[in-house]
Amino acid sequence: MNNVLKLMAVFVLSSMLTVCTTFFFYPIRNISLLVFITAFIVISFITYLFFKWKPFLTTPLEEKNKKGFWLSLTSVLLSSYFLVSIKGEQIHLEDNSVFVNGLTHIFTLLFIYFTISITLSLLLRFEFSTREQKKTSMGRFMVYFIPILLVLLTYWVAFFPAGMTPDSLAQWDQAHTKDFNDWHPIIFTWIIMLLTGIWDSPAIISLLQIIVISSIVSYCMLQFERIGVSKKFLYTVTAGFLILPVSGIFPIIIWKDVLYSAFLLLFSIHVFNIVYTRGHWLNNTSSIIGMLSSSFGLVFFRHNGLPVFIVVMLFLLVIYRKKLKVLAPLFIAIVGAYFILTGPIFKALDVTPSDPNEALSIPTQQIALIVINNGEMTLEEKEYINDIFPLELWKERYNPYNTNPIKFSWEEYDRDIIFEDFGKYVKTWLSLWWKNPAIAFEAFFDQTSLVWQINQPEDGYTDTYVTNIYYGNEFGLVDKVIIPSVTEQVASYLEKTKELLGFVIWRPAIYLSLILLFSVVSIARNGWKYGLVSMPIILNILSVMAALPAQDFRYLYANTLVVFLLFLMMFVSKKADQGELKHE
Repeated sequence: MNNVLKLMAVFVLSSMLTVCTTFFFYPIRNISLLVFITAFIVISFITYLFFKWKPFLTTPLEEKNKKGFWLSLTSVLLSSYFLVSIKGEQIHLEDNSVFVNGLTHIFTLLFIYFTISITLSLLLRFEFSTREQKKTSMGRFMVYFIPILLVLLTYWVAFFPAGMTPDSLAQWDQAHTKDFNDWHPIIFTWIIMLLTGIWDSPAIISLLQIIVISSIVSYCMLQFERIGVSKKFLYTVTAGFLILPVSGIFPIIIWKDVLYSAFLLLFSIHVFNIVYTRGHWLNNTSSIIGMLSSSFGLVFFRHNGLPVFIVVMLFLLVIYRKKLKVLAPLFIAIVGAYFILTGPIFKALDVTPSDPNEALSIPTQQIALIVINNGEMTLEEKEYINDIFPLELWKERYNPYNTNPIKFSWEEYDRDIIFEDFGKYVKTWLSLWWKNPAIAFEAFFDQTSLVWQINQPEDGYTDTYVTNIYYGNEFGLVDKVIIPSVTEQVASYLEKTKELLGFVIWRPAIYLSLILLFSVVSIARNGWKYGLVSMPIILNILSVMAALPAQDFRYLYANTLVVFLLFLMMFVSKKADQGELKHE
């Protein structure tokens, strides 16, 4: 009798979940019977599993009672994020009552909670079968490196010599004229200058990026092989990396974001090595050299790398105090090098500083939307904002997802007023924000939708990739088709995958969701210290969110690399975290 009642309860609940979840996305009257029945079957199955398994109360964790509450709370938070992230325009809900809207959102949230709880519970039931760490040869490295290199070289041949946008050409210009500015990190400009002295073609830059990414991803796979992860599993993960169109096309585009993202992955791998070995990995000279290299790339290939490095290193210095003699000099060396470069070296080379207005994207968007909505502001504030940019132009050129139409209005947008008295600008912005919080938050969430929103806004956009050099450039750089069939096939693959799966592959928030999910599993399995491995990418995402100028996928390209590291890490059991990772 009890089983019958339970099944009836599941049936009733599943029916409510199906109606509300489908209504969350589409007008209920427009949903076909076949779609509704399919949704009901899937939702009923998930609901049945949830009540049968009782996630987090029957997990195979030894400390399940202590972690059950934390996992349940985390599931609620993740579910709330997913609910907001996948939410569309929902015009069909506007003519319904508050009660219907509330019921729709509550039951959809409940279904997402069931799904995430079951997913976490499933993931926690699997872990790597580890064994004593072993030394690996260069031959094992090449097993990963060669296939990755060959696939990436296929893209290189297909779109030879590289993909280049105006940003790419700006650094190309600096490298050839020696008229340096730090709008784009100067270290990357110097690398271009050095390499083009060997071969004056964009091909050598894209080739460098291909080799660097192939090496770092291979190193990542090799590290997990060293701690006993199944080779077949690692081969499968590597194949998944290569199938992903992002992995192939981005290394051939000359953007600072490419090498930065590669070194962010390398830095995260090194943090994993430290956490996994409880700091013993730092006992080797080669490890210290590797950490210096990854830290250098993190800090010097994009401006937001410095705060990411500083915060992570401060945590490492506190948590691994016994390794202070190693970590402190490394920290001082990198930060010192940064200030020497941006100080006396920049002065000696007469390097033009980067435009500070680049960091004001969020305030710009918030001020613009407040002006458009005739928000509350004093006469003095209105005059000040008008002096920076005429009020009618704020309204005319505002794009909810892109600050460029405003900040690149060179003739009308008077940035000098901002920086002549920056304190007044900040004070005015905060005052407007305080008086118009709803409008300010709306502008913030619109501008940063690339970061957190899985469902791209209907009036939004996502800039993805380029396969050619910007046409009509003053340097006479052009693309060259080497093997027409290769170009045709690779271009077709990019176009078809974008058409069929673009909403998954080319939306950074998808990778953010996986990063959060995999991080939760790792922490639940092995403890909070494993959250340090996720910290660099989370901090990078937050720093991008704080100053995002446009909806360009490249700003969050690192998500697509680090997600593979975190996927592998979540299956690692701390039972194997003894000793040191061995080196060649």
